[in-house]
Amino acid sequence: MKTLFTTLTLLFISIGAYSQGIVTLTMQQKPQCPDLYITVFPNPTQGIFNITINETISTPINIDIDIYDIYGRVVLSKQIKNPEIKKPIILNASHLQKANYFLKVRTINILSNQIIIIN
Repeated sequence: MKTLFTTLTLLFISIGAYSQGIVTLTMQQKPQCPDLYITVFPNPTQGIFNITINETISTPINIDIDIYDIYGRVVLSKQIKNPEIKKPIILNASHLQKANYFLKVRTINILSNQIIIIN
């Protein structure tokens, strides 16, 4: 299992009898589900693309898929309940204009943000 480390460095400065100093904190974070991966293809696309989820946990999941334009507006939203794992989810966004969009795929275990290009 992979372990992620986050380092936070704090600089504090006091006035008067206290001096300045630097404190470094290292926090260990364990991913909730390190074996979960999301692949989006083809990218760039003409509007129809596949989302593949490789999942090793056996519990049923729900998937929320949102596409945002460059202004942060949701232009497509879809919720999929208990999909077949390792089977691509086909998403049709061909009604959207040619542009770059932000794709957010969310399950109970992960949050994936990717840029998709519709040309």
